[in-house]
Amino acid sequence: MDETCCAYEHIGDSLLYLAQKTDKEMVLVAPFIKQNIIERIFAVLKPNISFTCVTRWRLDEICAGVSDINVYDIIKARGGRLLLMQNLHAKYYRGDNFVATGSGNLTAHALGWCNYPNLELMVFLPSEMGFIRFEKHILDQSIFVTDEIFKEFNDLLKNFQQENKYILNNELRMISQADEQDDANRIWLPKSRYPDALYPVYNGNLGELSSHALKSAIRDLDYFNLPKGLAENEFRNHMTFMLLQEPLIQFIDELIIKEYRFGQMVAYIEGFIHDPYCDVKSLWQILIRWLLYFFPQKYILKTYNYSEILIKSNADNKIILL
Repeated sequence: MDETCCAYEHIGDSLLYLAQKTDKEMVLVAPFIKQNIIERIFAVLKPNISFTCVTRWRLDEICAGVSDINVYDIIKARGGRLLLMQNLHAKYYRGDNFVATGSGNLTAHALGWCNYPNLELMVFLPSEMGFIRFEKHILDQSIFVTDEIFKEFNDLLKNFQQENKYILNNELRMISQADEQDDANRIWLPKSRYPDALYPVYNGNLGELSSHALKSAIRDLDYFNLPKGLAENEFRNHMTFMLLQEPLIQFIDELIIKEYRFGQMVAYIEGFIHDPYCDVKSLWQILIRWLLYFFPQKYILKTYNYSEILIKSNADNKIILL
């Protein structure tokens, strides 16, 4: 990497390239750091390179799964240093004399290594005196993580998880961590067949759901990334607002001004999502459930000659918040 550039796509691949080209020292600074991202960077980093990582640990963020404390063990095993800075918000990555900085954390969603990535911006440019002073300030204001600090924090984390049942614990949230593979499909597709189970799972009440149903619910919740601690009516209102912004929901809403039979809707949706691996019949069944559950005033389902037909309850209907 020998020139200034700006990236909003394939940010993770650009960061890996920076790591590959590093010969002496790498410094990573980000509030949110996931274990699999550090492992991916270490896989391309040359041996015997000085490695320093600065992050922040907050109990609610760790419980929500946005960051992993287990990066300490991985960094320590490689001979690197992990530091903590509680008011950290900057994202700063340096490999020798080149710096990457922008909006992206060290997570799959931020780096574009998932099905539904965030839109992030990262600038790659040569390191200058301003960056050196900034880096020194961060290191001076941070604390080193030791085995004792790690154990103490881990104990606090376990107690916090037990006392705050509404927060999905880290193990469950990790199920929803995005697949580490390229996926050309950027359209959200619902996974859960039971939209009425989303709030109980969000609230930590797992009930009698099967493993598959639980994973599906968690994946959907992970995508929408709702605030924690919402009451049920607040949860449904948040979901209503967010679903209205989804291209697939808007496509269906515009389409069913007319009445289409089940097979016709499947064909239209298949043409919209362009996903050869998707079971579109099952997808349309799931979408019907979601639309009836989150928009009960807007849609109705009727059956004609054994075919399910979703229609609008009336053309002038408005969304009613609970």
